[in-house]
Amino acid sequence: MTADNNRKFDQLELNSDVFAFQAVESHIDLKRMIGDAASTFHVPVLHHNIEPDDEEKGRTILMVKGKSTQGLDCILLKSGVFTISIPEFASKTDVMLCYALLREAKKQCELMLIYQNDDNTIADLSDDAERETFSYRLDNMTKVIEQQDDHIGIEGVNHLFHIFPTYVKQQQPNAKPEAWAYKAYEDFASVEWDYEDYPSVDPAKIIYSTFASE
Repeated sequence: MTADNNRKFDQLELNSDVFAFQAVESHIDLKRMIGDAASTFHVPVLHHNIEPDDEEKGRTILMVKGKSTQGLDCILLKSGVFTISIPEFASKTDVMLCYALLREAKKQCELMLIYQNDDNTIADLSDDAERETFSYRLDNMTKVIEQQDDHIGIEGVNHLFHIFPTYVKQQQPNAKPEAWAYKAYEDFASVEWDYEDYPSVDPAKIIYSTFASE
C-alpha cells in the first residue's frame, strides 16, 4: 500500500457520539434507569463490566442480546458524571438502547441537562434525532465500503467482524450504497450472536480516523 493511499484512508471521517449528564447531583438511580430502559425491549439487555481506570467509579458495555454490534460504553466517573458512548458502527438497536436510557434518566429528573459531544450542545432526545443518529452509522459503513478496498476488521461485542469491500460491491453491483450498509449491519449482528465458536483471530488493520458528530 502506498503512502498516498495511507493518507487517503487516514482522512476517512466517521461519526461517533458521547452523551453526558451529572448523575450524582441530579440523584439519578442508574440501576433503575437501566432496568426501566431494558424493560422496553423484548430480548435481554446484557452487560460486560470493564475494570475502571483511576478517574472512573465504574464502567460497563451494555448490549441487547442478538441485536447489538458494538454496544454502548457506559462510564460513571468519580466526579459523578455519567457518560454513554455510541461507537461508530453501533447497530440500530444499540442506538435505540442509548435513547431509551437517556429518556429514562430524564424521567427521573426532568430539569437535568444532558449534553451531546461537548459542553455547549444539549442533547435532542426526539424520535427524529434517534433516527438521525443511526443514519450517521449507515453513513459510516457506507464510507468504509465505498472508499476502501482492503480487508477491514471491526471490533464487536463478542467477535471481530470482517468486511471485504470489494467482495460486497461484486455481490451487489447494482445496489445503492445504503443497501450495502444495511446488509453489512445484518451480517455484523449475525457474526456477534450466531457463532458461539467463532474462530479467534488477530485484529485486522482498521484504517480510519474518528471524530464526534456535531
